[in-house]
Amino acid sequence: MFVEPEYARSDEYIDFWQRLNRGEYETDEYKRVAKGGREIWIQASYNPILDLNGKPFKVVKYATEITQQKIANVDFAGQIDAISKSQAVIEFNMDGTIITANENFCNTVGYSLDEIKGQHHRMFVEREYGESMAYREFWQKLNRGEYETAEYKRVAKGGREIWIQASYNPILDLNGKPFKVVKYATEVTQTKLANANFEGQIDAISKAQAIIEFNMDGTIITANENFLCTVGYRLDEIRGEHHRMFVGKEYSDSIEYKAFWERLNRGEYEASEYKRYGKGGNEIWIQASYNPILDLNGKPFKVVKFAVDITQQKLQAQENEKNANVANALEHCQASVMMTDMDNRVVYSNVCLRDMLRRREMAISSQILDFSMDGLEGYNICALFDEREQIKSQFAVLKEAKVHEVNIAELTFKVTTSPWLDHRGQRIGTVLEWVDRTDELLQIRRERAEADANARVKQALDVVNTNTVVA
Repeated sequence: MFVEPEYARSDEYIDFWQRLNRGEYETDEYKRVAKGGREIWIQASYNPILDLNGKPFKVVKYATEITQQKIANVDFAGQIDAISKSQAVIEFNMDGTIITANENFCNTVGYSLDEIKGQHHRMFVEREYGESMAYREFWQKLNRGEYETAEYKRVAKGGREIWIQASYNPILDLNGKPFKVVKYATEVTQTKLANANFEGQIDAISKAQAIIEFNMDGTIITANENFLCTVGYRLDEIRGEHHRMFVGKEYSDSIEYKAFWERLNRGEYEASEYKRYGKGGNEIWIQASYNPILDLNGKPFKVVKFAVDITQQKLQAQENEKNANVANALEHCQASVMMTDMDNRVVYSNVCLRDMLRRREMAISSQILDFSMDGLEGYNICALFDEREQIKSQFAVLKEAKVHEVNIAELTFKVTTSPWLDHRGQRIGTVLEWVDRTDELLQIRRERAEADANARVKQALDVVNTNTVVA
């Protein structure tokens, strides 16, 4: 009545009672049927009681119900079986020798079970580490019953390097003393290599670019040294502050700035040239990208910004634009202007100057043989001055406007020289404004000669008139 009908009819059940009838003791875990067909499990012993002749005359059974324990054990066994199917599992004695390992583990290290059973765990580590104090301490901790988990570099068959994410679990006996270690592991070699690749790339980028990280509300998490050098702050001065510390107040209060952070919070990438402000209100320009980083659910959890300081390029571009505007203005002005570099070679001349010199080219080249309008660009302008070395020295230290008279053949020019400065106030050359005074001075000489002639005529007439009166 306490066993299932199928078992009650079996040879195994008949043999069970035959052994008891022979006076043989039986003990085990048994599945039995309680009232109402409820399944129970018992830990029991069947004890034949012998008469004075040594013949069994009854059986006394001592039993403890272990139904819940059995269910729990089945549950544990199922979980362990499931883990064994998905993970690499190996068991060690407390001295580190291998008891057994599952197929996943053997596949991971490339050995068969026969090749590793009875061997020491150190067969899976590099020799230097296997002989180290750190390795001895590792096993000492396990022998104290201390759990270990981390990523570990191990050596598979043939010396192949592998990485595992593993836990070493000391198993305790009923007295709380470790009697074996079970290790559960997952190979992470490819992930480790990929992470090393990513870390290497990020490290390379970090060396070349300014990097800063923000929470999704715009507060600063951290920044690398390049970024700190760019803005002039220390990390402790900006950590926890808001990104708006780097932008102007008008922009930070704008709808545009609010929309900028809303786009980042939607996971949208932003890249452009941005005007920002460093410590002390110093204006800087950066070429930057703001990159929302997504969690496993695809939701942004931080923003990483990669930036390159382009302040000098931006200022140079502005200077170039300014110079282009100036050149355009000079090109259409009525003054005759040229510009030379610090070696006094012509880098620019406007239309008026080129027209003026072209009209005088024959006269100039009659005295200065190497002069030609075709070779004006790059020509050393000191060659047109009387005292060339003296003029060269004056140009080298030119700090303010200076007027010169240049005489070439029968030509006379008034030349005003001024320093040419860049956006930083550094001198990069000379601006020369030319005025052709040849015709003006010729006219002055003619008028002076005519005046002198008229004066002599008047003097002669005065003498004649005086003589006539005397006579």
